This record gives sequence, C-alpha cells and structure tokens, in this order.
Amino acid sequence: MLKLDRQKIKDIIEREKPKRVGLAAPDGLLNVLPELAAYVESFNVESVIFGEPSYGTCDLNVADLQLLNLDLIFNVGHATAVESIGKVYLIDAQYELETGKLASELFKYLKNTRFTKPAFFTTSNYKDVTKNLKNDLKSLGIKAIESGAFPGMFEGQVFGCNYYSAVLAREADILVFVGQSPFHAAGLALSSEKTTVMADPHTGTVEDVSKTAGILYKAAVARIMLAKNANKIGVIVGLKDGQMFYKKARWISKRLISIGKESAVLAIREVVPWKLNAIRGFDAFVEMACPRIPMADRGFDRPVLSYPEGLGLLRILNKMELGNPYKMSVLY
Repeated sequence: MLKLDRQKIKDIIEREKPKRVGLAAPDGLLNVLPELAAYVESFNVESVIFGEPSYGTCDLNVADLQLLNLDLIFNVGHATAVESIGKVYLIDAQYELETGKLASELFKYLKNTRFTKPAFFTTSNYKDVTKNLKNDLKSLGIKAIESGAFPGMFEGQVFGCNYYSAVLAREADILVFVGQSPFHAAGLALSSEKTTVMADPHTGTVEDVSKTAGILYKAAVARIMLAKNANKIGVIVGLKDGQMFYKKARWISKRLISIGKESAVLAIREVVPWKLNAIRGFDAFVEMACPRIPMADRGFDRPVLSYPEGLGLLRILNKMELGNPYKMSVLY
C-alpha cells in the first residue's frame, strides 16, 4: 500500500493560499493524480495534472509554472530532506509493507556470506520500510552501518545520478538497496565497487546484483570503445530543469576538439532514440541529462554515452586506462 502525505498538501494550501497548482509524479504514480486533483479542488483550488512523468528532482517542471500560470507544483513521490525547491513542493509517498520476512531472508544471507557490516540505501518511497527493516535486523543482532547523507537528502538516499552516500559508508562491507530497482542497486555496486544486494520488500527476497552491474559495465565499455572510433561527437545538454549541465557539456566538447575530434553541443528535452536517431551528422553522442538513458534505452542507432562514460572516453582517447568511470563520478 502506498500512502500519500495529504496532510502536508493541506497545510501548504492553507499556508500558501494558491489559486492554481500543478500535480506531477513519476511513471508509476501517475495513476494517483486524478484522485489527488479531486482532493486539491475540494479546497477550492484549481489543479492541472502533468501527463508526462517526472524523473525526480532534476525534472520539476519549473518552466511550466509561468506557462500555466501556476502558483506552485506538488511533485509526488520524490521527497528529500527539504520541503520544496522554489515553488515545487516535494510530497512524500511511502510504501507501507511488512518487513519481517525480508529481515529473516537478509539475516540468513548475511550469515551465509559472513558479511557483518551492512549499510542501507533506498529511494524516498521506501524510507519508512528501510527504517523498519533496520530495526528488525537490530533485534536479530545485526546493526547497520551509518549510510551518510548528501546535503538536502536523507540518510542512505540515492538518486540514479547521485550515490554520494555510498562513499560515506566506508566501514560497510556490504551495501543493501531496499526497493525494486535493479538500476539503483547496480548503480550502488558500480560506484562503490562493493558487494551489493537488492532487498525487495514486496517479495521478501534478497538478490546479489553483481551480475547485473557487470552486464551494465560491459555494455558501457562497449559504448566507449565504439565512440572511440567516432570522428564527430555531439554533446547533449538536457533542457529539463536539473539536467542543464551546459558548462560540463562545453568542457567535454572542447576536450574532444583538442584531441582531434569534431564536436558540437546540442540541446534536447527528452533524449530518446526516435529523436536522436533522426539527427544525422554525428557518429556518437555524450549526453549530460541522466546516466540512466544509455543503460535503459536500447534503440539508439549510434553509441550514446552518459557523462561518466564520456569521462571514460576522454581517458581512453588520452591513452590512459579506463578504470571505473562510475566510481570517478559518484556525484553526477
């Protein structure tokens, strides 16, 4: 069961007295927005539902505030340690799940593998579940290592582009990602180079993600090696609010030119295959928007590298060892 923090929405409406608000959510929560719109309008406030998914705090629809004449936006399911970013209010959506079975399975896994110092990581929707799981394990005699927190995020919180909390958990000998996202779990494994498991509270299962992380790494190396032979490389700036890394894009483009490649900077709002495949004149791309894009989309007709992979490409072109680009770029 998923519980929305309606009380927070009510408090904000009563405090800010908006006339019109926007409602945004990730893909899996878009279905809750019609009911939430009815709740908002019960306070005599107009609501507008964003039909396109929000990918997180990098995608807050800030530019649409003025376009739709909104007083504020409620972004559901991307809560952090801060209440709002500008006029975008982050609304908690927490899963309410039993953790006893998962704690038992994780306890057995740790005992069988002889790991004794787990650190826990998760996304905002499983914050309460993770807290309960850690308490269950403590009652079984296993105390979690403090995971650390990036400024503005809660302890152990990770984004697809930010695994800084994993760096702070230096004493941990195993990382535990609580949730159902192999991508986030594998990201922890790649950035930390530590054994990482995904503890799924929906199924009560524990899975080592080393194989998944290995597959993602090999695919990244293949993309980098293909891009090595490209003559013309486009560097893409994302046009979403938190994906606009123009200075980094220009820096990579200049570095590529200094090595003898042709390069130009492009700006795209949604970096998807059907858009990129239509742009000719480039042999490969480095995109700055999100590290998940090359990993998740299989339909690109040329190599598309994320920012960490772009850094790896520069190392290869400068006749250096590739190393682990994900570890070198824990913070996107």
